[in-house]
Amino acid sequence: MGNFRLIYELDLINKTSEFARIYGIEFYHVLSRGSQYRVESMMIRLAKCFNFVTVTPDKVQLLHMRAPECLALTLEPISNIYFTPIAVLDFQSLYPSIVIAYNICYSTCLGRIDQFDKQGPFKFGCTSLILDDKVLKNLNMEKDIFCSPNGIAFVRKHIRHGILPIMLEEILSTRVMVKNTMKLIEQKSTLYKLLDARQLCLKLIANVTFGYTSASFSGRMPCVEVIK
Repeated sequence: MGNFRLIYELDLINKTSEFARIYGIEFYHVLSRGSQYRVESMMIRLAKCFNFVTVTPDKVQLLHMRAPECLALTLEPISNIYFTPIAVLDFQSLYPSIVIAYNICYSTCLGRIDQFDKQGPFKFGCTSLILDDKVLKNLNMEKDIFCSPNGIAFVRKHIRHGILPIMLEEILSTRVMVKNTMKLIEQKSTLYKLLDARQLCLKLIANVTFGYTSASFSGRMPCVEVIK
């Protein structure tokens, strides 16, 4: 009876059902599989609509992938008792917003700038990439290309809208719509709990999409050029 009470109070069945419905996976996989499985389920379905095919590198390809050049620095807060007001600033959907703003995606990445003048295929993630000289000649470095601080080039949205930015834009806009609808519904109602589970589901998938591309050895499609 205690287990059933916990399941009921945590609304586990409804939440898991809603997660499975949005992610497009099985009920049991919501509990047993990780976040990468959820990202792939949504990303691959969207990529199919644009006639893109995802890659599945083997262990040998993963071992020969270029190592990340930089890692995010997280500053530890200073623990203390503060008697004066402290302003705490936070970004709303920071990582998804970066991906959307700069159109960062597998499908928009041109690789490293220092590789543009080389002939033939060059290393790109776990695979290789060939850029046609005609493609580069038709692109304006200032208007059509965004260059990240570590020298990776991405085409801007008006050239090609990336799969990841499209997915994240839809996720964030849908979550805003769901949260606005929740304000009009009584909090103790069944519909409110369902919508709350839905917005939580969308929040979680948006936060882990950024990290999916840099899962160097555990991911199915890692690419250090995209994020690192």
